[in-house]
Amino acid sequence: MLVEKVTLSGIKVRESQSSLLEDIPYLNKATLATIIGRHGEALNYWVKRLVQTGVIIPLKRGLFISKTFLLKVKGQPILLDQYREYLAGVLRSPSYISLEYALAKHGIITDVPYAITAITIKSSRAFTNDLGTFVFRSVKERLFCGYKEVLFKDKRYYIATPAKALFDLVYLRKFVKQEMEQELEEGLRINWETFTKDDLKELEKFVELSDKRKMEKFLSIIIRRELI
Repeated sequence: MLVEKVTLSGIKVRESQSSLLEDIPYLNKATLATIIGRHGEALNYWVKRLVQTGVIIPLKRGLFISKTFLLKVKGQPILLDQYREYLAGVLRSPSYISLEYALAKHGIITDVPYAITAITIKSSRAFTNDLGTFVFRSVKERLFCGYKEVLFKDKRYYIATPAKALFDLVYLRKFVKQEMEQELEEGLRINWETFTKDDLKELEKFVELSDKRKMEKFLSIIIRRELI
């Protein structure tokens, strides 16, 4: 016989389902319907109740995390960072971690960004929740490349290579023409010594793919000044 368990909100949840609140990295309406056994307006009522009582925490519209799961990952800083990176791919899919956050993670810039930054082929968006701020910038589908797969536990997400993170940053950044060279050398505070010749070859491929004069100028500055 299945045992029912009372949550903080007062709703009874089957014991066999309550563990999902602790183990699942995010919850949507369909998952919550299974856990609490409610549908339609009754489901909406109880979801609101679960939010009000702090049992679940909103991540964006229709997406939640249980307080129990959040406390579990918050107690392990490395796991928390991995979870936040993974969550970016859930909040906006498809996407991959890039720009300032990826550059800092790769040790290319020393400033720690306040937000997790990512690239998507969907429209640009930003989300702020209890896990932080997540900023998504849009690129054309042909430029949605140059990332590798990483894992949060057994869940996949993606992060740009050092070369692609730099490319994305310059591609999306607005420069005054005469200031690009100075900005590359000083303003962006890039640790150029972290790049390799293989990174330069990778950059050349992305620049060719972009077919942008701005990016050709960017590459010519790097080569002429021997930054890489």
